[in-house]
Amino acid sequence: MPPCGTPSPAPRSRVSACLPNRSSSSAPTSPNGNFACWPGEYEQAEEHYRRSLATFERLRHQGGLAVGYHQLGIIAQARGEYEQAEEHYRRAVAISERLGDQAGFADSYHRLSRIAELRGEYGPAEEHYRRALAIKERLGDQASLATTRGQLGAFYTERGRSDQAVPYTLAALAFSHWPRWRPSLRPAPPVSISACAGSVSNGAPLATTASPRSSSGTSSPGG
Repeated sequence: MPPCGTPSPAPRSRVSACLPNRSSSSAPTSPNGNFACWPGEYEQAEEHYRRSLATFERLRHQGGLAVGYHQLGIIAQARGEYEQAEEHYRRAVAISERLGDQAGFADSYHRLSRIAELRGEYGPAEEHYRRALAIKERLGDQASLATTRGQLGAFYTERGRSDQAVPYTLAALAFSHWPRWRPSLRPAPPVSISACAGSVSNGAPLATTASPRSSSGTSSPGG
C-alpha cells in the first residue's frame, strides 16, 4: 500500500468512479478517493463513502458496494472501532464472494486477519492470513502477495515464531527491492517461499522462481 497521502491506482476489478476524490488543493488526491489516512478527516471520508454506498445501492452495483464497505472498514479500523470494521469487511467479503471477485475477496479477508490480530484472536488471524495468501498465490498478484507475506511474517515474529516468520519476510522484501521503477527491466519474478526457507537454512542467496510469463517480459504477474 502506498504511503499515506500519495496517489494510488484504483483497485483492479473494482469500480471507483463514484468514489469522491479529495477536493482540497493542499494535498495530492487519489483516484479511488482513499484519503482516510489524512489526520482529522475520518468523518469527511466516511461521509463520502456512505454517499457512494447510497449511489451504488440505487444503481444496484454490487462491485461498488464491495469497495465502499471495504473502505468504510479501513476508516473504522483506523479509528480503533474494530467491531464496526469487521462488520464492514465481512460485508465486502460476502459481496466479493458472490461476484466471484477473488482479488477483492482476498483484500478484504487480509483486513479481517488484521482485525482478529489486533483483538488478540491469533488463531483466527493466522487462518485468515493463510486463506488470503492462498487466493493471492493462485491469482499471481505479486504486489498484493508481498503485502500479505510481509504481514504474516510480522505476525509470526510478534508471536516468537521466527522460524516461520523469516521465509515470509524475506519473500516480501525480495519483491519490495525489485527495481520496478525501471521500465527497461522485466517484471519482478514470483518469489518462492520454499526457496526463501532454503536460503535461511543453508546461507544461500535468496532465489526466485520465474514463470514463463515473467521471463518473457510481455506481461507483469503483479497488479
